[in-house]
Amino acid sequence: MTGTNVALQLALRAKESGRALTVAVFEARDFCSGATGRNGGHLTGTSFLEFAARSALHGPSEALRMAFFEDRVVSSVLSLIKEHGWEDDVDLVQGGNLHLFANDEEERLARLDYDAATIGGWEGEVEWLDKKAVEERLKTKDVYSAVRISGNNLYPLLLCTKVLQHGQSLLPTLSLYTHTPVTSFTPLPASSPSNARYTLSTPRGTVRARTVVHATNAYVSHLLPHVPVVPTRGQVVAVRAPDTHWTAGLSAREGFEYLFQRPDRGPIILGGGRESVVPGHEYGVADDSELSELAGRTLRGFLPGTFEGRFEVEQEWTGIMGFTKSKDPLVGPVISPSGELVPGQYVSAGYSGHGMPRATGCAEVVAGMAFAELTGTHSELPEWIPRTYLTTQEGKKDKNERSGSYCTLQ
Repeated sequence: MTGTNVALQLALRAKESGRALTVAVFEARDFCSGATGRNGGHLTGTSFLEFAARSALHGPSEALRMAFFEDRVVSSVLSLIKEHGWEDDVDLVQGGNLHLFANDEEERLARLDYDAATIGGWEGEVEWLDKKAVEERLKTKDVYSAVRISGNNLYPLLLCTKVLQHGQSLLPTLSLYTHTPVTSFTPLPASSPSNARYTLSTPRGTVRARTVVHATNAYVSHLLPHVPVVPTRGQVVAVRAPDTHWTAGLSAREGFEYLFQRPDRGPIILGGGRESVVPGHEYGVADDSELSELAGRTLRGFLPGTFEGRFEVEQEWTGIMGFTKSKDPLVGPVISPSGELVPGQYVSAGYSGHGMPRATGCAEVVAGMAFAELTGTHSELPEWIPRTYLTTQEGKKDKNERSGSYCTLQ
């Protein structure tokens, strides 16, 4: 998601300015075959949820900026889809999102979040549902109350495909190289006759680039071992549910379980189960070729244990997410272990399982930074980007937190 959107943003800037630019996107495996292509496609911001915790950690104004940022990202992605008529191509469903509460305490805390957010100035679509309304709407066994917020779902692989194709239509020198992992990079000497700064090594040969954007999320430490993003395995099942027709996304158990039913009574894509993998919750696990038996057992029991109907698991798979200590992404110039800016290198990673409503906006920011450096122009930092995301001192992030696919430019 980040790599294709960085590429699109660079293509837009190159076309608008008339600047010549060559962009190469390197993907280690198949296109969009990692966690982005395997998730449920929840294009849904956190809304007011978690506002109190964010406010305690970052302050009320920054918590509000985070909420507005996610709303902006969701709105911009929807605008792009509708502007180009991609709704059917990406399986877009605008059915909202239901957050289910397992007990009265969960609902009480959510209402405190709502009160704090609205006092701060946040406004959004909210509907509180009592237990009877939820039971009637979802045919629940264990009766939950819930809150409905604005939300959307789509097929991430199809969206990334459209975004890349659009970028290539604007910039013919934008190329994609799959099965081409970048295994190392080497700075070129200042005396090099080339305009490039780095030599990138891949199994298919070397490439010279002036600017590198690290858009590998969970795998960013492969080339930048000092960047504190921890790979974390997530597990998903596709479940055939002939008695069910849901158009809203759902989350439950404090967000550990999340699901959406594909259009036209398609399979339910249910992710989660990490809470049962104790004590590590799959943190530090970077192998997506295996399944967790514990997570799988939790996922297989969730639907028949919670809802009326028939549920048959058809597929099961894993994908690797990238988590930071604060669960906020790292966005901006790469910072060396000694605290210096690394010339011509940028990063956008660490979405902590919440990339759909954040990656596109983060990609826009790093693309703006990279393009300004390449062209020797000034790039004003957008007011809407949360400052705590930034890798530079302007972000109020702990120094230990400053700082898939690689995007190279020349």
